[in-house]
Amino acid sequence: MENATDIAKKSVNNMASFIAYGLGGLMSIGLIANIEPVMVIFISLSIVFSLLISNYKKKIDLKYNEQITGLRHKEDYVHRVFYMKENCVHFPNLWSRI
Repeated sequence: MENATDIAKKSVNNMASFIAYGLGGLMSIGLIANIEPVMVIFISLSIVFSLLISNYKKKIDLKYNEQITGLRHKEDYVHRVFYMKENCVHFPNLWSRI
């Protein structure tokens, strides 16, 4: 387990980098808005569309994983039942009783 001071240093570094990137992004948007205000609209639209697409993709992945989970459980059950001897290699006395 890591030291508490190391964890505190990492969290402070993470927070500082988050603030730095946030300020850098705001300054970049201000500079772009000062040079060409129409670009800010296009940039914000592309960000919104990419967020919507990634959200839709995550929903599809979740639905797929929910459908596959039942099949995986059935497959694991079949493997446990029909390949019991292979699973009981560590317990030879148990297999002789079955």
